[in-house]
Amino acid sequence: MLKGSTMSHRAIAASLTLTGLSTGERLVVFALASFANREQRAWPGTRLAATRAGLSKSQYLAGLRALADRRLVEIEESGGGRARSALIRLAFVEDRVPVELDVNARLFEVVLSAGSTKGSARVLLAVLAALADADGVIAGVTVDALCETAGLSERTYRRARAELISTAMVELSESGGGRGRANRWRVVDPSKGPDIPIRTSS
Repeated sequence: MLKGSTMSHRAIAASLTLTGLSTGERLVVFALASFANREQRAWPGTRLAATRAGLSKSQYLAGLRALADRRLVEIEESGGGRARSALIRLAFVEDRVPVELDVNARLFEVVLSAGSTKGSARVLLAVLAALADADGVIAGVTVDALCETAGLSERTYRRARAELISTAMVELSESGGGRGRANRWRVVDPSKGPDIPIRTSS
C-alpha cells in the first residue's frame, strides 16, 4: 500500500528507479515528480520548481532540457510570460511498467520544499524521505541499495550522509557497517518544528 494521500506517489516511485542521471537531472526529476497529478502532468512555476530541486533557475532549465532531449519528460506547453507555467508530461512514469513501491510522498515533498541541502546530499535526503515509513524511519535498506537508488558512488554517498547528519536533517540510530548491511535512519520532518535528535553513530 502506498503511503500518503498525495497524487504524486506513482511519479515519485518511478523517479526512484531511473538510472544514468546526473545529480542535477535527478533533482529536476524529483521536483517534477513531487508536483505530479493523476495524469502524470506537472505545471510548477520555474522558480518554484528550481527551489524545490535546490538548483538555480538556469541549472533547473538546463536539467529540464536534458531530460526532454532524452524523452524522459515532454514539455507540452512552454508557458511563457510571467504568469504562466510550463505544462510537463512525465513520460518516465507513463512509459514504464507501474512501480510497486511504497513511498512516503508527503515527507518527500516536505523535505524538498523545506530543505536547504544541495547536490548529492539533497538527492540522498529525498531518497531517504521517499523510503521512510509514517514515522520517518528507514530500516532494512542496505548502503548498496541506497547508492543505487540515489545514483551515488559509495564515496559520494558517505560525504552526503555526513553532511545530512551534521545538519541534523537525518538521524542514524544504528549503523550496519559495510555496503551490504542495513542502517536504521530517521528523517527529521521539518514541517513539525524543532525536534530533539537521537544519539547518532557513524
